[in-house]
Amino acid sequence: MKKLPILIFIVLCLTAVATSYGSYRKAQRNIESDLQQALAKTINEKGVETMRQDSIRAYRSIARTEGEMMTIAVGDETLRRHLRNQQLGEMAFITYTVGRERGRWKVTFNTEAKCSAAMIWSLSDQRLSAWLTVMALLSLALSFRGRRQSQPITMDSFSATHLTPMQRQLMEMFVASGSHRLSKHEICDALWPKKDDASETLYALISRLKRELDKTSSFDIISDRGRAYILKRRKSES
Repeated sequence: MKKLPILIFIVLCLTAVATSYGSYRKAQRNIESDLQQALAKTINEKGVETMRQDSIRAYRSIARTEGEMMTIAVGDETLRRHLRNQQLGEMAFITYTVGRERGRWKVTFNTEAKCSAAMIWSLSDQRLSAWLTVMALLSLALSFRGRRQSQPITMDSFSATHLTPMQRQLMEMFVASGSHRLSKHEICDALWPKKDDASETLYALISRLKRELDKTSSFDIISDRGRAYILKRRKSES
């Protein structure tokens, strides 16, 4: 059970990473789909033959070797106009693979966007991944808080507290009690066995002890309807 919070933290972190990567890959596919549909509309608008002849004329002088093929990326305003995601803008290009094959010019078209990983990540939906990360951090923080609260109370917890002999004796009784709860009768019988009514003396002792604990520790003594007292960690500091 002690390892359960850590396991939850690890599972949430791994899920957040997997979700983030899945969103990243989906953004990549959306970009590729957008480029392809924009290319199809560009070819339909300009015509395949027009694009082919323009490419051959532009790159004929570059192809020096018979049969050599080369791919060149060219910015195209028509392509960019047909993009659904205008953020791709200046990063989108038509790629022309141009060369001579058996004495004839051959041209094939494709498209690409020179997007950085950061750009693709910014276009992906990372909201679920962010929530999972927050939940992982919260689970880790709560597990540390729970560990601190569940730490056993010992007299070492009050090493910096300046206690009188009577206060120390009372604190030792609280620490020795499994529930850290002592009834008024238990305290009075242990500290003032010969006194018929030690209620006022007990009240004064508790009052002074609470002030000392408030100054030098993260513990407090809580009254349970005036019948008993409980030693507890302060919630604001736990």
